[in-house]
Amino acid sequence: MPAQIGRVFFSKEVALPFIRFRMLRKGIVRPPIEWQEIRGTGKNAIRGLLLKADLTKRADVVVYYCHGGGFSMGSSYFYLEPHLLLLSLLQRHYENPAVFSLDYDLVPDKQWPVQSEQVIAGYKFAMSLVYNDSSRVCVAGDSAGGTLILSLLLTLAKDAAHEKLRPGYAVLLSPWVTLVTDNNKDTKSDFLNSNSLHFYASEYAGTPENLENPLISPGCCKDLDWWASAAPSNGLYFSFGSEEVLAFEAKTLVKLLRKASIPVRVREEPGGVHAWVIASLFLSETFEERIFGMREVAKAIASNIHPRPYIERAS
Repeated sequence: MPAQIGRVFFSKEVALPFIRFRMLRKGIVRPPIEWQEIRGTGKNAIRGLLLKADLTKRADVVVYYCHGGGFSMGSSYFYLEPHLLLLSLLQRHYENPAVFSLDYDLVPDKQWPVQSEQVIAGYKFAMSLVYNDSSRVCVAGDSAGGTLILSLLLTLAKDAAHEKLRPGYAVLLSPWVTLVTDNNKDTKSDFLNSNSLHFYASEYAGTPENLENPLISPGCCKDLDWWASAAPSNGLYFSFGSEEVLAFEAKTLVKLLRKASIPVRVREEPGGVHAWVIASLFLSETFEERIFGMREVAKAIASNIHPRPYIERAS
């Protein structure tokens, strides 16, 4: 899909009426879970959607999400339905789970490091939702959002206080691990096109030299010690399709992380295409098929960020 069209289709102005239409088809007039727009002001202001089982109380776990879209399209509102599903699944395990979905600037309007800086600011906001206890944060993203999350982890590892910033867990859905590589090869089944991906990657990075920077293209990092410092305290969950363009590099990173003795759980969906967890929610025929991928995500989070007695503190 051309970025100019994708920007419109995935925007709030189109995505929000679309999800309301889908709810009305099911007889749902009012969403069972409320959300709140976060729209800060100033240079480092963050933007996004905050979903919480109870917006009036503190969260006991938060999923910090960066959306995909090749850095050139996408919005938190397009991912509202997947986030509502994830939150409803997490309610089976936690008292008051939350999802914060970041809206970052898109290319070609802005290039790196703007998005990286926004992702860091968004992470600190997500931490504030759980009293700055990073162990209660699961960082997550799909496609280019997965790139941003991996870049975030590598960036935090270089911080002097990185142990206090280390998240509890990470979920990577069809992550775009290495931005430009011959290993990103077209397949007969996947809707992604490697040439388009590499074009968007170049727009994001700004210069050819930047495409070799691990903080921009995380797959370029082969340093086991760096990854060991970057890994969340309870490891990572990868989910991708066996037929997608980005599968090879995802599997390569998994092998590298395991070599560094980092706990990694993998779901490679047979015959699956890019971002199958998100796509199946809209395209699969049965209810069970639609929620299967996200249910596995919720299980992985709950297995690695353990529920604990919920205590409401003063703000």
